[in-house]
Amino acid sequence: DNTNSKDKYDFVKIKYTPKLILEEKLEKEVKKFIDRINNEQSYANLWLDLPRWVILFWPSWTWKTSLAKYIAAKTNEKVVFLEVLIDKIKWKYVWESEKAVRLLFESMRQEVQKWKIVISFIDEIDWLISSWEGKDDVDAGMRSVLLSEMEWINENKNKGIIFIGTTNHISNISKAYLRRFDKQMEEKLPSKDKRKELIKLYLSMSSEDIFEQKLDYDLLVEKTDWTPHSFYKIWFEHIIEEYVYSKQEWKITTKNMIEQINISKTEIEEKANPMWFIH
Repeated sequence: DNTNSKDKYDFVKIKYTPKLILEEKLEKEVKKFIDRINNEQSYANLWLDLPRWVILFWPSWTWKTSLAKYIAAKTNEKVVFLEVLIDKIKWKYVWESEKAVRLLFESMRQEVQKWKIVISFIDEIDWLISSWEGKDDVDAGMRSVLLSEMEWINENKNKGIIFIGTTNHISNISKAYLRRFDKQMEEKLPSKDKRKELIKLYLSMSSEDIFEQKLDYDLLVEKTDWTPHSFYKIWFEHIIEEYVYSKQEWKITTKNMIEQINISKTEIEEKANPMWFIH
């Protein structure tokens, strides 16, 4: 029975806080949202309901998943997190996909009885609610059930359930669904200042003094003007790997770091959907 793997969702506590470097506008927006979760009653007393449906729209290889986990980590002790994989919802037959959506929301309603807040997260939600999906019976049935569940939560103000979805292209999302997301957060590729912060962040992670003291940050920032957030992890992995492999007694220089930029860029482009990769 292929549906057995769907019959259970694992809700977890996020016990660590991912280190994120965000543009100031988004950073402030995220802090406000977290405060509304942690102080829901204070806002409710002033007729402000907690946003139930949140969509994050950023370029590919940015920190959408990390941001969702960051929000969960920064909230109070009565919050659990669920990451829902697309293939846990979209199945071959109509009844399987419809059942999976109903089970997801029923699981959230049960879990919220134990906790104050349940945050469910779906990456690349385009695959469920895009304007170019729903051309067959499977998608149509699943989307109809999803829309009904969204309406039920909105109409009943079901306290405690927050649903976060992400997309690389918000224009792909069906308007019927998009208008039901009461909070939208947008981030772009890192600015010049944020790229410098990202470089310094990864430099600080090294436990040994392996980088030269006078790195040319301005040149490194200039050479990474196309880069999404996730590039920096791959880039520094290549830098450290080359350093350790060479077994040489030298400090990593600006030139060494620049040499690894194109290698890291190629790796990202090979992994990313070429239609979504932006640079």
